[in-house]
Amino acid sequence: MKLFSICFLLIILVQTQQNLNYFEYGVKVIPHPQKQAKGGEDAYYANSKLLAVADGVGGWQEQGIDPSIYSRTLCQNLGQLYLQNEKKYQNNPKDLIINVQPTVQYLGSSTLVLITIDQVENYIYSSYIGDSGYMIFRYNQQYLDIIFEFEEQQKSFNFPFQLGVEENGDNPQASVKFKHQIQHNDILVIASDGVFDNLDMNQIKNIIENNGKKNMSSNQLNNLADKIAQSAFEFSINQNYNSPFSKKAWTNGIRTYGGKSDDITVIVAQIKLKKEKKEEL
Repeated sequence: MKLFSICFLLIILVQTQQNLNYFEYGVKVIPHPQKQAKGGEDAYYANSKLLAVADGVGGWQEQGIDPSIYSRTLCQNLGQLYLQNEKKYQNNPKDLIINVQPTVQYLGSSTLVLITIDQVENYIYSSYIGDSGYMIFRYNQQYLDIIFEFEEQQKSFNFPFQLGVEENGDNPQASVKFKHQIQHNDILVIASDGVFDNLDMNQIKNIIENNGKKNMSSNQLNNLADKIAQSAFEFSINQNYNSPFSKKAWTNGIRTYGGKSDDITVIVAQIKLKKEKKEEL
């Protein structure tokens, strides 16, 4: 009787999960060539309801401080905070940024982008500070439409807003937030600037069109994340490439050319809505 009860509860749990909106996702990380031994200074957190990417600010290395400790602790703590009170943060990831900032007491700083999904209504919510960000794509027949592209938060060229301990970071209230109405199988690309400094929006769109499809599994999304990350990496070490980073540098009066070598972290997620998921089954 006890075994029957446990099995019945597990069936109910699975059915409940299938009746909620969620993220299917894949992840790829490629550290900077000189930082491979420690895994780079980016960090991420991902589950079916929350996606996050943080980029530890490399300048701290000059003071003998490992930037990865801050970004990794930040992602670990925000995951714990979210799981402790999902209802509070599900539709307000900016509050999660505000509340996680004082929990990290290591010297360092980091950019951060968060996206949450409303498990009942067809919306996602985002908040970010700095130049880690995201894009949203939607299939229109076999082609992709670009639904949203973030604007990086910079104080000046290559000087992003960032979270840190007290005077070492910016006020988390400076983080911006958005609410997006979503459709089944919309695609999100959430990444650190190692991606966006080396690939523009149309290049990312073309990679998805050539390697993705309308309904993807987690393995297929991992493969797509790998394609985007590998492309960003190849361009990052190409000194003959007119990268998005070099174009921005020229706009700011800095004469430089080529890709920008950096840590690369990308999450590719696909929206799965409860109603449409049932119809596919």
